[in-house]
Amino acid sequence: ETGLAMVCLLLLLTASLAVALAAEPNPPTWPATVRVFSPSDSDIESVVNKAYAINGGQTPDNNGQFSSVRFAFLFKPGTYTVDVPVGFYTSILGLGASPDDVVFTGAKGVFCEEGSFTEQGGALDTFWRSAENFRSTANFTWMGKNGMLWAVSQASPLRRIHVDNYLTLYEYKPPYPGAGYASGGFMANSLVSGSVIPGSQQQWMTRNSDLGGFEGGVWNMVFSGCTGVPDAHCSDQGGPPIVNVPASPLVSEKPFLTVDGTGKFYLNVPALRTNSKGRDWSAGQAVGFDQVYVASAQDSAATINAKLGAGLHVVLSPGIYSLDAPLQLNHPNQILYGLGLATLVSANGNAVIQVGDVDGVRVCGVLLQAGPKKTAALLVWGTGAHSGSASNPGFLHDVFARVGGPDTTPVQADVMVVVNSGYVIGDNMWLWRADHTVAGIVSNSDNPCQHGLLVHGDNTIFYGLAVEHTLADLVQFHGNNGQTIFFQSELPYDVTQAQFGDKGYVGYRVNATVTSHKAAGVGVYHYFRDYNVTVNSGISCPASLESQFDSPLTIFLNGKGIVNHVINDQGGSTGWNSKQLQYICQSQEGKVAAVDGHPNAQIVKPKVE
Repeated sequence: ETGLAMVCLLLLLTASLAVALAAEPNPPTWPATVRVFSPSDSDIESVVNKAYAINGGQTPDNNGQFSSVRFAFLFKPGTYTVDVPVGFYTSILGLGASPDDVVFTGAKGVFCEEGSFTEQGGALDTFWRSAENFRSTANFTWMGKNGMLWAVSQASPLRRIHVDNYLTLYEYKPPYPGAGYASGGFMANSLVSGSVIPGSQQQWMTRNSDLGGFEGGVWNMVFSGCTGVPDAHCSDQGGPPIVNVPASPLVSEKPFLTVDGTGKFYLNVPALRTNSKGRDWSAGQAVGFDQVYVASAQDSAATINAKLGAGLHVVLSPGIYSLDAPLQLNHPNQILYGLGLATLVSANGNAVIQVGDVDGVRVCGVLLQAGPKKTAALLVWGTGAHSGSASNPGFLHDVFARVGGPDTTPVQADVMVVVNSGYVIGDNMWLWRADHTVAGIVSNSDNPCQHGLLVHGDNTIFYGLAVEHTLADLVQFHGNNGQTIFFQSELPYDVTQAQFGDKGYVGYRVNATVTSHKAAGVGVYHYFRDYNVTVNSGISCPASLESQFDSPLTIFLNGKGIVNHVINDQGGSTGWNSKQLQYICQSQEGKVAAVDGHPNAQIVKPKVE
């Protein structure tokens, strides 16, 4: 009987393995949260507008901000004479091998308006959406410029797009005296034939794009590997604040989806580039969907992990995934790809993603969300035993996290993202301890999170990193030879002097043992809403590395308290009874000098519903 039981068990395991290894269907069976359009479809605008009524618009302000509904709209190659408004938790993706294969010729085309038409609301809460891989010939006039509108803040990337006319990144609605505030943002691998108009954008990151110009900017406009952009200019005195890194040191573009003439789908993986400038629209390596499992929100962690364990890539359809165990990526070059801001919720005090000690893994387009149980970290990359590979690094493309927001009961996570391996590259990340939720403002250190990002690996790069409101150091770098190109942060609103200032916490910390680190466009903002807090410095690093920071700045947004210095003991103070902006600018001779920001710079009402 024992022998028979063993035989049955082996047969069961063999059958299970055969199912896991079986080729996936191509074309896949998409769930209802995904719609694939053809140019001949007559219901495009009605479908899109129905989704926007749920997750978009200004009635009420920021309608759909904490919605439980997710959408992805995929467009086959061809021409579409339609207008496509993009709301919360919505992805718009062209399915062509080139952005020029999918063309939107509507007057507005693909567009995003600010979530509130009030001046101090504006686009400050216009988060969590994306648009990728298409061409727009839009010619609607927005604030005097004809072209495409994308008035957003964090976690709302543009990638692999071709804009024929202007690209406007803010919105103004009379009768308010000024444009709606905006706190973006990220664009990569794009071509804009006209100029980009940032308007009221406080900060913006553009990577590996070719522009017809870039006009203005408020506090911190950062470029890496771009053409057609302004020369570097530190501070907002005598010109716009421009940080221009001539070439991106090491990068690969985010994978993208394509479909061929027979209806088969592919996951296209662009090649790695070093010291690159300008866009890369090559098709990359095409992986058929017979090697890709399309998950739905009804899948358990065990179901998805069986597919990952078999070596498949996984596309997460739009939805909210309650996970009682982390998704395990243990195969080299494995891809986890989210659509519609696929949201991964920690249900059992667990991480939601765990990457093994392997090279080339890519995590794309996901929103990590804390749950009610004590959680060490939401995403953990490696064990610390893997040094990584310069020729095959790992990537975090459009990876966002939040502790609080849609929850009516308390949630928590000690850290949002931990990177233990070397050669991991972040490519647009926003890690947010919520300052507001469906229930109102967050106070008294509720929904606790200590750090947004802890980096222990060497040779990491972060393009477009934003971290807000955690209760201790927002980010810490412990590894050597790290780089950050663009950092935006807000210190917590609801801490006391004893909880934050007396403990010496900062927005950006490079550990005292680190011997090499570079950073460009690092901004630390503060709004001590509830208590009068004094912080010594926005940035802390070994004194020998101060000169490796290009144009760091601190900004007083509103409220109480003061930050005494920009970096270590360098730079002047920002606060209610002091300056609003302070920059550290380095001369051609290598001398470091503090520069006051413009006295009439924008005062911001922080993100509060």
